[in-house]
Amino acid sequence: MSSLRAFLPALAIAATLATPAPAETSTLRFQNTTLRAVTSIHASPLISSTWGENRLGDRMLFHFESQDVIFQDENQCVYELLIQFDTGPDIRDKVNVCVTPDFVIVD
Repeated sequence: MSSLRAFLPALAIAATLATPAPAETSTLRFQNTTLRAVTSIHASPLISSTWGENRLGDRMLFHFESQDVIFQDENQCVYELLIQFDTGPDIRDKVNVCVTPDFVIVD
């Protein structure tokens, strides 16, 4: 039993190190590999009930273009995404911005 008690703190430390801590600022590169133009990218923390602002601002993301987007919420890593196009259906997805450097948009 004493060896189990000695092992448990080490296991707790290993579990803590395996989970990424929320960063103060994370950058996510969106890469559009579709044939459609992306007109907006909205990102919302999972705990939010509304979509955030358009992360592209007033620009569009055309075929094979990429755009870096900065996330500055130090308490959030996982965001829900709404990606809208000039034609066709929207895409909804989730991303962990603390561990994912690139998000490839595909049809």
